[in-house]
Amino acid sequence: MIKKFSSYIASSLFLKIIILLVVGFILYSFMLASSFKVLDDQFSILENPYVRNFNHASKAFAQSFFLRNTYYRPLVTFSFAVENHFFGLNPVAFNLTNVILHLATSIIILLLMSLILKDSMIAFWIAFLFMLHPVHTEAVSNIAGRSILLCALFQLATFLFYVLFQKRRKALYYILAVLCFALALLSKESAIMLPAVLLAYNFFFCKDQKRNLIRLSKPLVGFAGVVVFYLSVRKILGIVRLPSTLAAQDFFLGIITFWRALFTYFRILILPVDLHPDRLQPVFRSFFNVQAVATLLGWGGFLFVLAKFYKRFSRRVLFFMSFAALAVFPVSQVFPLRPQAGYIMASEHFFYMPAVGLLALVVLGLRQAYKKITSRKLVSPLASRLCFLGWVIFLSMITAEQNLHAVNEAAMLKRSLRYQPFNARIHASLGFRYAKLGSFKQAEKHFRAALSYDEKNMRSLIGLGASLIDQGRYWEGLAELEKVQDPSDLRPVFDSNRELGYRRVMEGYQKRLLKEPNNAQLLYSMGVVYSKTDKHEEAIAKYKKALSLDPGLRNALFNLCSTYGILNREEEAHRCYEDLELLENN
Repeated sequence: MIKKFSSYIASSLFLKIIILLVVGFILYSFMLASSFKVLDDQFSILENPYVRNFNHASKAFAQSFFLRNTYYRPLVTFSFAVENHFFGLNPVAFNLTNVILHLATSIIILLLMSLILKDSMIAFWIAFLFMLHPVHTEAVSNIAGRSILLCALFQLATFLFYVLFQKRRKALYYILAVLCFALALLSKESAIMLPAVLLAYNFFFCKDQKRNLIRLSKPLVGFAGVVVFYLSVRKILGIVRLPSTLAAQDFFLGIITFWRALFTYFRILILPVDLHPDRLQPVFRSFFNVQAVATLLGWGGFLFVLAKFYKRFSRRVLFFMSFAALAVFPVSQVFPLRPQAGYIMASEHFFYMPAVGLLALVVLGLRQAYKKITSRKLVSPLASRLCFLGWVIFLSMITAEQNLHAVNEAAMLKRSLRYQPFNARIHASLGFRYAKLGSFKQAEKHFRAALSYDEKNMRSLIGLGASLIDQGRYWEGLAELEKVQDPSDLRPVFDSNRELGYRRVMEGYQKRLLKEPNNAQLLYSMGVVYSKTDKHEEAIAKYKKALSLDPGLRNALFNLCSTYGILNREEEAHRCYEDLELLENN
């Protein structure tokens, strides 16, 4: 029965697409009800002026993503603006778009693999496993993962049109390929590796045995032109900030740590039992660390076997190895991604594009193993198919479970902390989630935990200050906010919380002043608050009144002199400092 059903699927492209759409929508329907997440969604969507006002959406093409002059992803922001324009800030619409993009990518993989491998059932299983694999839930169920989805969709569409051009030599396919490549670059920077993938395709699938590299590169001139134009635009816009440089030892240890993380990725591909968002990997502290040595030996052994038995591997196997390696290169720590000191980022969404090549290798490997097992009669064909079906069902159940977790952000974050209690970003996310729910004491706990693992995390410091202010501990909260040196793109949040803290302090002082109108120290304190909120004239009035009640109040006199200086009232400042000198001499 299974064999008969498989042959029926093999004969119909339409049925393959329907299966991908129906199964995919069922599995991902569980996450449609999830709300906007507290960190990335907050800044990339909810507080993004280019999203909230569609008339300004086109301005996103002249701005960096997250306003950090590091990323340039205007197409992502524009897609959010379109959704908000038609559906408002309805998270269901945003989630549904992500699901549609993921399913569309799966269909493109089906079409692409059918062209490359000339075997519709292998192509179907590659696309099907890609569609349902739970490692992709982090990218799909996180609305801000849109950059990954759009980039992969347009990269694979580029590849599809390029293969069609190579086979049919129609200029339209080449034009569409170049256009899709440009859209991929406008979605995420990692698309810049795609011309290398296309070159690998030319190399391994070229019928010319000599495979002249210059000749193989000629069809890629259009793509090179897009890259040059893209980099020029970024240069003109000033979006050229690179990750911080590291000492040589730390740099290479970070790369080896990523190689170690790849073993986890490979295991997740087969047995995804501990999936959690924002996965981190602690950086090796020494080249002589046991795991570092084992990692180097493992990869060294793999490369030795690959070099020794290179000719035994088929060209398509070598191509898919190259595809996966090139796709993973942008996150390989050659450009360091250190979300907190001592850790590299090893998130599961890094696997989205490389998984295409790796799942192709898995399906090809399983197909080869199936032929050998059945030909030698080690296991019956039915038992082999049932084992494979069991694995597919297992993956589907994990995917459904992960999408259910995505609906409850707090539960999802707590689950992640069970795996990595040291993750400052997860603690900060949970802190903001609790703050949004009004549980400010719990929020404070997680912000403090985040800062204990990453003391330079400005987002957590601002969150801690805000949570203390919301508890009525105004001066404690303001003291934490004063530690913030450069809030950067968090400036609006920082300013609003700082203003709220000082406003609440001033309200308390004003109530006390009604009962204690001649309290010089209280008047001085009110002057300090006015100074910190740049209300210098009001501050001067309070300092003067405090000094009229207590002429010996040195701090009030010193602050009065400083305020005159800030306002460039030099004569008054000079006289004030003379009074201060007399006061100190007496």
